[in-house]
Amino acid sequence: MSGGARWAAALLLLAAAIAAARQTREEKSAEAAHAMAEERFADAEKLYAELVQAEPANAGLLLSLGIAHQSQGKHREALAQFRAVVK
Repeated sequence: MSGGARWAAALLLLAAAIAAARQTREEKSAEAAHAMAEERFADAEKLYAELVQAEPANAGLLLSLGIAHQSQGKHREALAQFRAVVK
């Protein structure tokens, strides 16, 4: 395999990995929203926390994590997330 073919193969693998990660994030986000709808707030909190770790500047995820905290009576944690949204 030539050098150019190796680079092309590496780029294809990278593109596939990025697409898989995006799908995983979308699936995790949908699962978190479903957990919220079912009032499984601790489950939603865990999922949103993982998503926020991957995308710390995503205001929607920060807000959702704050709502999950608030729904469990974790007011200080919720306030921290809400403040991060408006920064």
